[in-house]
Amino acid sequence: MSIKEKLKKGQKISGVMIRIVRNPALAYLANNGGLDFVMYDCEHSDYNMESLHDLFLMGNALGLEGW
Repeated sequence: MSIKEKLKKGQKISGVMIRIVRNPALAYLANNGGLDFVMYDCEHSDYNMESLHDLFLMGNALGLEGW
């Protein structure tokens, strides 16, 4: 179920904001921890496009929503 669907039904969602970790394995940790989304802080960190691409690919493969 997507975040939007959960919110429409009044369910709680949970996630994490990341600004340092660049390892795509973070998506596995978030998914196994029961989180609904991962948000990458690109304003206060120095993520490059290659790192974000790898993080997004892993998150999408696991069904996490990234903002």
